[in-house]
Amino acid sequence: MSGREIEGGPPPAPKAGAPGGGGGPGPAWRPAVLASVGSILLHAVAVLWVWHSWGGFGRGGVLAWIDFPSSLAYLRLRGGAKLTWSLLIGGLQWGVLGAGLSLLVGRSARRPTS
Repeated sequence: MSGREIEGGPPPAPKAGAPGGGGGPGPAWRPAVLASVGSILLHAVAVLWVWHSWGGFGRGGVLAWIDFPSSLAYLRLRGGAKLTWSLLIGGLQWGVLGAGLSLLVGRSARRPTS
């Protein structure tokens, strides 16, 4: 027994992600957040590369395919507005996909509990 328990103080709080409490995100969320951030960064690099290296005619179509189906929301925009919406909406789409895939793979790779 620690001195705190003898004095009648509250027991120490469980660590975040520990079974039985903590209130924080579980251990599976950290890789999901990293996968989400990585997906958003890769998407941003790909979109900016396409925007700067392709001509005006082809880059809109390439961006539409990279971000499909979310690109249907900004398909009629032109110029910088299309680039901005592709970075925002497409990045969000790929971030969600990256996090979801990380959670799915993490769940399927876990050892069964007895």
